[in-house]
Amino acid sequence: LVLNGNKIDKEGFARLNAYLASDSCQLRILNLRDTGMTDDDISSLTRTLNVNKSVAELNLRGNDCGEAGYRSLMKMVLDISSIKATLESNTCCQRIALPKEN
Repeated sequence: LVLNGNKIDKEGFARLNAYLASDSCQLRILNLRDTGMTDDDISSLTRTLNVNKSVAELNLRGNDCGEAGYRSLMKMVLDISSIKATLESNTCCQRIALPKEN
């Protein structure tokens, strides 16, 4: 799914997250470059991607990302807060294009 360059509002991100969390989601590539994402949007997306097992490539370039956004991305990939959390980390997303740091 290529949404790059489209400014997505809070409702749009909520709908995208709902689809990504659904059992019917078969997306392999998610391109959200330059969509106006904030730390909150990135954090919400990473929580959703923890349950999604289909997205293998994620592009977040061109979005504003601070420390909170980067922390949520790292936690999605490898959460070491507990053994259970480590086992439940997203191992499907193998390629992530990081946003710029603000």
